[in-house]
Order: sequence, then structure tokens, then C-alpha cells
Amino acid sequence: MARQLLSSSQSRFLMTAKILIVDDSTINNILLQNYLETQGYDVLTALNGNEAIQLLEQQLVDIMLLDMMMPGLSGLDVLAILEDKGIHVPTIIISAFINPQYKAEAKKMGALEYMDKPLNLKGLLARIEDISQHFSYTIK
Repeated sequence: MARQLLSSSQSRFLMTAKILIVDDSTINNILLQNYLETQGYDVLTALNGNEAIQLLEQQLVDIMLLDMMMPGLSGLDVLAILEDKGIHVPTIIISAFINPQYKAEAKKMGALEYMDKPLNLKGLLARIEDISQHFSYTIK
């Protein structure tokens, strides 16, 4: 059997990152999940902060896409609770609520990026690829 060199996009499929999408909008979750799965990623979804925390206590993920404004726990609340539990996941905050103070607070709490909705999918994908090459999930 002949050996083939794989392009960078093909090799990404061999080492798939697992992404957790946390958004109270089912439609947003489905659209992002479908897009990221077509790009070769394994995707989990959660509709609220509590569900996300429970998932992260049980499963490893490589990146979390976290909505800032959700009923119950906000994105900042989720980051704070995860920090208290010693769970550190590279996080991209996604939000339709554009507020420089929230952006600064999210980054202060460890979010790597704050992206405004509607999302630029190519920009999101580029950021996910960058993060997946440089960071990993840890539990203290």
C-alpha cells in the first residue's frame, strides 16, 4: 500500500479536538455543532451553565465556546465556578451583548477570546485551530 502525505486540513481529522458549545439557544447550538462537525471536530452542547459544569466534571474537552448572557448562570458565573473547582478549559466567549467591560472581565477570568455574534465562522474556526494547537484541558 502506498503512503500518502496528508494536508494540514486532512491531518486535523486524525487528531480531533472536542468542543463544548454552551448557549441557551438551541438553534445556535445546532448550527454551530453542524458547522464544527463538518470541519472534523467532536462537539458536545449544553443549554445552560449548570449543564456545562456537570459535563466538564465528567468529560474532558479541548475548547469551550461559552455564551455570555444566559438565564441562570452567566458566562462569567460559569468561568468563576470552574475556577473554584480547579477546572481550566480554553474558552472563547461568544455574545450578542457587546460590552467592553464584560470583555475585559472575561479575559481577566481566563477567557482566551471574546467574539461577537453573529459569529464570523471562518474567524471562529481559525481561532479554534490556533487554540487547539497551544492549550489543553486541566484539572487541579
